[in-house]
Amino acid sequence: MWSADADFGLPLGTLLYGGFFSLAGFLCLFGAWHARYLPHRDARYGLIALLLTSALWAGAQLIFLLARTELVAYTAYTAGLVVGFSTVWAWLYFCSSYGGYTLHRHPVGIGLGAFVFSVVTLLKITNHQHGLYFSVESIPTPLAPFTISRHTVYWITTSVSYTLVLGGFLLLAARWAQVHGRTRALAGLFGLTLLPVIGNAVGFAVPALAGLYHEPLGVAAFALGVLFFARNAFVTVQEVGRRDEPTLVLGPNAALRAYNTSSTALFPNLGPEALGRPLTQIAPDVAEARAALRPIIDMQKNGSLQYYRITESRLHTGTDLVHLLTLSNITERERTFRAHEQLLHTITESVSDGLFQISFEDGLVYANRALASMLDYPSVEALHSLPATQLFASDGAHRLHEALHNDGTFTGELTCQRCNGTCFTGRVSATLVRNEQGAPAYINGVLVDLTIQKDREAELHAAMEKAEATARLKEYMLANMSHEIRTPLTAILGFSDMIRSETKGTNAEFAARIYQSGKRLERTLESVLTLSALQSGAHALRPTSVHLPTFLDELLGSFRAQAERNQITLQTASPPSNSDHRACIDPDGGRLIMRHLIDNAIKFTPAGGHVTAQAYRSGEQVHFVVKDDGIGIPPASQNLIFESFRQASEGQNRSHEGAGLGLAIVDACTALMGGSVTLKSTVGEGSRFAVQLPLADGSSASSKSTPGAAVSEDK
Repeated sequence: MWSADADFGLPLGTLLYGGFFSLAGFLCLFGAWHARYLPHRDARYGLIALLLTSALWAGAQLIFLLARTELVAYTAYTAGLVVGFSTVWAWLYFCSSYGGYTLHRHPVGIGLGAFVFSVVTLLKITNHQHGLYFSVESIPTPLAPFTISRHTVYWITTSVSYTLVLGGFLLLAARWAQVHGRTRALAGLFGLTLLPVIGNAVGFAVPALAGLYHEPLGVAAFALGVLFFARNAFVTVQEVGRRDEPTLVLGPNAALRAYNTSSTALFPNLGPEALGRPLTQIAPDVAEARAALRPIIDMQKNGSLQYYRITESRLHTGTDLVHLLTLSNITERERTFRAHEQLLHTITESVSDGLFQISFEDGLVYANRALASMLDYPSVEALHSLPATQLFASDGAHRLHEALHNDGTFTGELTCQRCNGTCFTGRVSATLVRNEQGAPAYINGVLVDLTIQKDREAELHAAMEKAEATARLKEYMLANMSHEIRTPLTAILGFSDMIRSETKGTNAEFAARIYQSGKRLERTLESVLTLSALQSGAHALRPTSVHLPTFLDELLGSFRAQAERNQITLQTASPPSNSDHRACIDPDGGRLIMRHLIDNAIKFTPAGGHVTAQAYRSGEQVHFVVKDDGIGIPPASQNLIFESFRQASEGQNRSHEGAGLGLAIVDACTALMGGSVTLKSTVGEGSRFAVQLPLADGSSASSKSTPGAAVSEDK
């Protein structure tokens, strides 16, 4: 077992090496504190872990040098082996994350590393039982009172450790090969971590150094260099090396600091001589595009035009602020965008409405040709020089901005000002667009010239006034005609009837003709006045409950004499069995409809014919039906006979007398009462007129039109 020999002296070599390891531990701890500035989390964690484990390793070596008992020496050396092996995994974690790889987060890699570390660590901490790893002997050396003897397992695990460390260097080398810049000093600092290998090799030959590891010294030198002397290059290489897209690193005054290999494919003039030169000399198109609204450049590559978007980001390297320009190939997306932009441009330039975009910083930034033409400017370019507030006259701009500020949208009429100073009324539809911070950025709007519309509205207003004046003149004329014609006509009818009754012979015949002509003129006058009243809304609807059989019998009774003179059978048709006898309608309107239908049927039915009338209620509808077996109506005339002064036969050779107003009155009165009229007719077989009227509101005597005198009926 271990002995407790003590009271060893401290040779000069021990003090010297102890000072080295103390300094190495302090530098590693100091470096771990300053490693916090690294921008990438995983690389930061990996470097801090490497520095902390190296500091612990240096502390274990220091304790081994100062140990006074074999137990302390054994424990310190074992702890140094365990901690030293953990630095290997911290180094691999750092190299993977620093180089932009994902091995440190891959589940298989993590599991395999944990397994190897556990097995090796278990062998180390159980060495006092199996003795396969190393042994400690109380044989003083110039540096320590104990000597370490290494066994087979030690050399195996040491080989594994160096192999893993070399793998980490290969990961870094793969990234460094893609970075061009002043990075030689950084590569040299990384190389310091390999110098302890030389010290370890010397230790194999010098027994006094056999128990010591020199890696903490190399890691301390590396930490001191990269964190305090090559900090900018350390961060820059990490950022550029992990990017596959072309990337340029710019320092103060936009001078080129570094670039990756992908950049040389785009910029053949890149090389060592380009470092330190401003971007305007190396890639002037990139320098110009940086300040553009859409930082995109086009370049010829492999015989085709390629588009690259410039993405700029700021990077704090610890002492300097540098800019990273990354060029992403967006050829397909840009081609699609430009095709859509061209289509949109074609559409906006072909519409007749004026389109505009106003920036709160730059004024009028877009206008189409329609807007320039509308405002009488020679070109769109000339319009761009116009202050946005001068688009609108008076307080139009203030109204627009106030509405957009309150509601975000505006739609209304504003007075617009042309180039020559004249004004016109336009309809403006505008929307406020905000930026990512929520501040107002743009106003997108559409302007429609209402000059033609306003002129048409004025013409329509004048035409409406003229039509109203004509309607008033018509009403005056009809009222005057009613008075001026009816008064002498009454005298004519009265005197002709008296002469007809008091004379005989030729004079009586002449008087009878005068009387008949007067009655015909009276009926025409009544029809004209009735139709005018219906069309002008002067007929008042006064609904009341009507007993339909009685209503129909009274109507037919007034036509019995006329039917007998024409040798026509006038009869009533029985209503359907499920119909009602009472209905709420306007009796004057119903009487007006049925009188003209019956009169029309008698007029166009030859002697020996039949005329059948029917009136009934079914559900919420009142039905009036008049059927005859007269001459019928040709199909071509069936759509015309409801017009004023139209008959199936017209002109001087017409077969029947009449003004052609009866069916027009039927149609107008039916429409006024909210109903409809249908016709079925066959030439030579007769006609059937059917009127459907909705039930009226019997609780109210209100009219659907302007109240007035009831329409007088034919006498």
